[in-house]
Amino acid sequence: MLGYLMTYPFIKLFGEVGAYIFSFLGLILGAVLIFNTTLYDSIKKGQAVTGTVQSKLSDFRDKNNELKETAFQEKERHQMLDELSQPSAGKKLGFTQDKKEDSGHSPRIGKGNPSKKDESFEEEEKLKLPSFLAGYGSSGQKSDGTRPKKNRFNIQVAGKGDVKTDPDQDPDNHNPITVPYLESWNKVRDEKNPRIAPSGSMDSSEQEETTKRGGEPNDSVEGRKEEQQIGDEMGRVFVNREEAKAAEEEARDSMTEQEFQEFRKSKLAQTDKPHSEKGKQVAMDEEEEEKPRPEYQYPGVALLKENMRGMMDDDDHHEILENARLLQDTLSNFGVEAQVIDVSKGPSVTRYELQLKAGTKVSKVTNLSDDIALALAAIGVRIEAPIPGKAAVGIEIPNRETVPVFLREVIDSDRFNQSTHKLAMGLGKNISGDIIIGDITKFPHVLIAGATGSGKSVCINSLIVSMLYKYTPEEVRLIMIDPKMVELSVYNGIPHLLVPVVTDPKKAAGALNWAVNEMTRRYDLFNDHTVRNIEGYNALHEKGKIKEKLPYIVIIVDELADLMMVAAGEVENYIARLAQMARAAGMHLVIATQRPSVDVITGVIKANIPSRISFAVSSYVDSKTILDQGGAEKLLGKGDMLYSPMGARKPKRIQGAFISEEEVEAIVSHIKVKEAEVEYDEAIIEHIEKGASGAHLIDEEPDELTDEAIRIVLEYNQASTSFLQRRMRIGYNRAARIMDELEHRGVISGPDGAKPRNVLWTTDDMI
Repeated sequence: MLGYLMTYPFIKLFGEVGAYIFSFLGLILGAVLIFNTTLYDSIKKGQAVTGTVQSKLSDFRDKNNELKETAFQEKERHQMLDELSQPSAGKKLGFTQDKKEDSGHSPRIGKGNPSKKDESFEEEEKLKLPSFLAGYGSSGQKSDGTRPKKNRFNIQVAGKGDVKTDPDQDPDNHNPITVPYLESWNKVRDEKNPRIAPSGSMDSSEQEETTKRGGEPNDSVEGRKEEQQIGDEMGRVFVNREEAKAAEEEARDSMTEQEFQEFRKSKLAQTDKPHSEKGKQVAMDEEEEEKPRPEYQYPGVALLKENMRGMMDDDDHHEILENARLLQDTLSNFGVEAQVIDVSKGPSVTRYELQLKAGTKVSKVTNLSDDIALALAAIGVRIEAPIPGKAAVGIEIPNRETVPVFLREVIDSDRFNQSTHKLAMGLGKNISGDIIIGDITKFPHVLIAGATGSGKSVCINSLIVSMLYKYTPEEVRLIMIDPKMVELSVYNGIPHLLVPVVTDPKKAAGALNWAVNEMTRRYDLFNDHTVRNIEGYNALHEKGKIKEKLPYIVIIVDELADLMMVAAGEVENYIARLAQMARAAGMHLVIATQRPSVDVITGVIKANIPSRISFAVSSYVDSKTILDQGGAEKLLGKGDMLYSPMGARKPKRIQGAFISEEEVEAIVSHIKVKEAEVEYDEAIIEHIEKGASGAHLIDEEPDELTDEAIRIVLEYNQASTSFLQRRMRIGYNRAARIMDELEHRGVISGPDGAKPRNVLWTTDDMI
């Protein structure tokens, strides 16, 4: 049909002959295509049929081999029965077989001449075959030529075993298995399973103790599994102690005492010989072993959300070109000749790198930030002049749409997983789109500040989750202080915590005091072992020279301002001591605050905490307080930060990693499910509780003016730090310590916000 339809156009184009030629070629081509398709389908079907046949043939061979193996095992079993019913000459047996006319051997075979009448042999002739062997010939058949019914044997390592017969047989009609069969079984058993104690190897006291622990000896799940494994492996019957004892008592009745002792030594030695204690009571030993502590199960990245949006599209490319043109025109209007030489688009801002004309002052560009923002209709234009390591000026302009950086991108990156940092934390991405990983041990302490909603708490969550993904509780332990009581309480129950999250500001001072004492203890250990830091001490542990391994301790304070309001003196002193000395001891501070004022971030704290992370703040003064320079007031919020680690000349602009509250809860729930119940250090909790009042945290002895202060408070019926300062003419810190002492003794009530403290004592109480 197709050829017919194409004929007329071909006639018009190529003439009548050409049309027929092209039509003929088209038919040939169609036939070839159809034939190739048909042939290909046939080959595929043939291959599928061949594969099915080969699969079925392989299954048939496997089943055939299993049947052959089963038949071979049955044959071996019957051969064993034949050997027991017709033992070889020269081997003394403990039973005789009934005489038969067609048998070609003597009915009794033993030491010496069997024709000689001996009393022991006459008595031995009375011993009958076991019930399951009596009446069978050398081929294992009954006298009527039929095969016997197969018996199933109850195989046990210890305890009572028996021979299970068919249901129609009498279960009580079980004669004891005699000595040759016992000897054969014990020999095979000891060769196959040298660790398993023989049946009845436990004495009566051991059996009684085992019965108290729960049932018959070896009556446990582990024991039954062990017994089943032995039975499957050996495929032979097992003789228990009671059957052997029955055979022994029957032999005692038919022999003299001397003959019985020789008989017992030669034939029953294996049943009475004590085996190694290692194999005794296998199931009970396994139960008595302490269960090892389960290994820490790292949470999977599937618990974190994935970012599905790319960094740049066509609209972004057009926006970048337009901004570059406007930027050059704006600078040119103010007499600054510059050319855009490079553009770096980050998650929240885009940096335009400009090369200035020779002789142009950099200050002329930095003073034009507001004019550039006006020309580009942008908010928060930041100028970095010059860019560290480059002969260019960077102008950072906010993107029209911020692309969030999810923590999963950081956790799942090769840079984080292959990091060699001792305490790695995922920060986020820089302007170039590179993932930034911080090392807490190199900070060694960090101050995080920013206004409410700028991303400070999210940064702390990212820091904590990063450690949960990378380190076990044996490597890192945490102390969390959260006066707001809502930010960090979700982490209660994770194994990394030394104590539950501390929410009381007074107890927070006690927790910091414990950290100071722990730092001192660690330095004493370093001195005793002649090492300088925690790395050297733990290296001794890896060499096996010491047992204790010291974990790193990270102390996280979510809101420093609340602690400074309640116990400014104590908190400042503890933070100063830890910041000065705790680095070598493996203890690090992470302090966050949303009020970066000088009364919170004091000069002492700033001097001892070299690393800073600043989120968006409201003023240049706040930025100066945190970073000692401006810039943080122009940040955009929502994770936009300036990161200034120790030793950095200028802070780096980073878009912080984002993790939602739902993700944090999912990760913590996963860890709690995988871990056993967390046991906190009671000694630390007790120390914190004792120091909750704030008294005796620095000086063990009470202040000598305490009694005078009590008299003044009772006389005027009021108490405050400023009141004691005026009446006693002392400084603020000393008055605050006396107030803590009065609260500890119960003279006055605790702080209640802006309300004055209540005086609880009377003059009679003082007497």
